[in-house]
Amino acid sequence: MNQAALIILLFIFSCNSNTQKQIIGKDSTNIIIVQQGDKEMEAAIYIAKSSLYKFDSALFTNKSDYNSFALKVRFTYGNNNGEHIWLSDITKIKGEYVGIVNNEPEYVSNLKLNDTIRVNKEDISDWMYLDKDILKGGFTIRLLRDRMTAIERAAFDSNSFYKF
Repeated sequence: MNQAALIILLFIFSCNSNTQKQIIGKDSTNIIIVQQGDKEMEAAIYIAKSSLYKFDSALFTNKSDYNSFALKVRFTYGNNNGEHIWLSDITKIKGEYVGIVNNEPEYVSNLKLNDTIRVNKEDISDWMYLDKDILKGGFTIRLLRDRMTAIERAAFDSNSFYKF
């Protein structure tokens, strides 16, 4: 998965504002910091969680057009803060998701790029896969893209390896 095209989310629990800001992460990826209580983000995560069965269905179909399966997972650090990190190369073994950390964590110290980990289903905050090059899922990505200016959205789209 192309890291330049992914967005990492950090939920900062010390603020209650719905503002968000962008920083550059350790591995030069764009990180969007979203404040706790962002109702639109909470709704996007809810939709992702409640439609995870669609991800599973696609994962197990073995359809040749389906590729780049990924899960976004919330990892807790500090005083109940959360960093949301994409995992790639997803498999499901005995009901548990397994994936490879696809972004260099900024704040989660016990995790690093390319670690293979098992995922607690409750910690999943988004899912995605491609049907050829069309994004399926990616609810948090879509929300953040919708919040971009026209110029930012055009730049994001031109750097993405998928289409909306």
